[in-house]
Amino acid sequence: MKNTKNKCAKMRSVLATQIRSICAIALVAIVGLSFAACGGGDDDPGGGGTLANQLSGTWKGDDGTELTLTNGNFVHSENNKQSMKGTYTASARSISATITMTVTELHGNFLTGEFQAEGMAITFENKWYNKSQVIDAVKKWMKDGGVNDTEIDTTINGLSAAFNAMFPTITGTITDNTMIVDGTTYTKEGGSTNPGTNPGDGNGGVLTVTDIPSEYNGKYASCFGREKSSDPLIYGYTGRYQGVRISNGTVSMPMWTGTDAGSSRYFGDQTDAFYIMDITETDFIGTGSITLKIQYLNNVTLRNGSGTTSWNKQ
Repeated sequence: MKNTKNKCAKMRSVLATQIRSICAIALVAIVGLSFAACGGGDDDPGGGGTLANQLSGTWKGDDGTELTLTNGNFVHSENNKQSMKGTYTASARSISATITMTVTELHGNFLTGEFQAEGMAITFENKWYNKSQVIDAVKKWMKDGGVNDTEIDTTINGLSAAFNAMFPTITGTITDNTMIVDGTTYTKEGGSTNPGTNPGDGNGGVLTVTDIPSEYNGKYASCFGREKSSDPLIYGYTGRYQGVRISNGTVSMPMWTGTDAGSSRYFGDQTDAFYIMDITETDFIGTGSITLKIQYLNNVTLRNGSGTTSWNKQ
């Protein structure tokens, strides 16, 4: 009995140390974040947006980790091996935007490596484990090691908070294609957090304006317009309330359609649309932004949400 108790105490100590180690790793992964975005004026598509979709893509960490976001689901990987996954939700408001991500499962290969690195010979299967399944696996390992049920329950109950911490929610910041969480900087592959900055990418249309005077190079553009007065407004910008940088006399603005309930990428057709383009000093759109030039774009044609027009086409 004495040996059993000593073994349990040692096991409990090792287990507690291991759980803390895993928690530290989990906290490095991006599992929750909130951030503020600039508010827009009456011409912005207010209400809840589609930020969960806008964030979709692969994010590379400066510590070698990788985060893949896909329309509300995410997978975190280390050394090209999946380690944890979960869900995230995002909503947009006229003043701020928030996203919350929660780890729901840890991969068995990841768990095996982490536990065994701490001297605990637990072998998890090659599958995903939720919290209850992780606890059951640890219980079985203790049971196979000769620990009685009472001691197992005492140990597991004492580590309840530690197990919860393996599936944490933390906060971070995101600016365009850069995400910083717990000291790790993630950069999104392909650029902006808005998909579709180039025509034909399948994520929505892009309006390209050419022949912009050189004095506006390095400034930022956004637009809104429609074909008929009864049509909903279509908007052009990148990022939530962010203009698109003008370069070499050209700017390509991802197109969005939205109502007070939300916004989504635009795929529609327009034959004789009228747009108002706003040139600003910074990428910030809305109250407080400095407008340098308002340009009217007539006879704009869009197919599947995309098209090209000239600054000089009046």
